[in-house]
Amino acid sequence: MSRTRALLGPSTVMATGTVVSRITGIARDIALAAALGFYLVSDAYSLGNSLPTIIYILVVGGASTPYSFRSWFDGWRRTTTEVTPTPTVSSH
Repeated sequence: MSRTRALLGPSTVMATGTVVSRITGIARDIALAAALGFYLVSDAYSLGNSLPTIIYILVVGGASTPYSFRSWFDGWRRTTTEVTPTPTVSSH
């Protein structure tokens, strides 16, 4: 089985999951707009719902990104800089 074919199944699952997630997110927004209307109540709900997530992303995401990137980079560098014997030319 080729590498491309092996990645096709998992990629299809991820793409399908993304599309379903987007559709259900839009349905949630439509349902909230219908229930709360377009007034101060909906603005307060939206702010209360999204503000903790924004703060979490700024604090934890900003603090953890350098460590996760460093770990990824070290692993990548280890696999690409393995020493391989190079042919030498003798001068006799």
